[in-house]
Amino acid sequence: MEGQQLVQFKKKYKGGVNRVIFSPDSKRLVVSEWGGAAYLWDLRGNQLAEFNYDITTIAFSFNGLQLATGGFDRTIRLWNKDGKLLTKFKGHAGTIGNILFTHDGKQVLTTASDGFAKLWDLEGNQLAIFRGHYKPIRSAILSPNGKLLATGGCDAKVRLWDLEGNQLAEFNGREDCIGRITFTTDSKRLFAITESGVYIWQIEGLEELRIHGCNWVKDYLNNNPYVEKEYQHICD
Repeated sequence: MEGQQLVQFKKKYKGGVNRVIFSPDSKRLVVSEWGGAAYLWDLRGNQLAEFNYDITTIAFSFNGLQLATGGFDRTIRLWNKDGKLLTKFKGHAGTIGNILFTHDGKQVLTTASDGFAKLWDLEGNQLAIFRGHYKPIRSAILSPNGKLLATGGCDAKVRLWDLEGNQLAEFNGREDCIGRITFTTDSKRLFAITESGVYIWQIEGLEELRIHGCNWVKDYLNNNPYVEKEYQHICD
């Protein structure tokens, strides 16, 4: 690489460029501006679509065939690779903070300032809800093996979940908002970055995590009258 300019994406961005996100196949990219709008381009510099609303987060599916956006209006929008709107769905009571596609591209995970994470199919049907954080969720990531979701919130907690919405573990990050979390490539360790430092936790095997998580919530599920009947005995 020689640092030679290959193409220029000509646009007057209000307030400047906030982020640039490439599709996994490297055939398209999204440029978002600080004002909230975002633009989809091919690598020849042709603008394919404009998303003209207050966007806070953007994600491509792993196969590059779809992208999803979320914003201050609490709505998730699903688009095809050329920027055509496929569907939109609501269910959060706060600003959308993170969007993740599952590895097979068939489901979408979202988090919001309401403290909840949710799993959806591509038609906008809610499949699972991840309850546990009592302050806004700042970060979320899927493990490389696609089996675990980690979320970090402003309650200074990192929580580990299976994709059915069951909490498997909880890690404490002192008193800071969890700014960023990431797994090692073997999915066996979890890193969290806060203002006070970096934390590293060892992840147990999935079965050990399930047992630990059920031991933690079993009494709550069985005895809380507000828990729906279908969830009361999932740990029995």
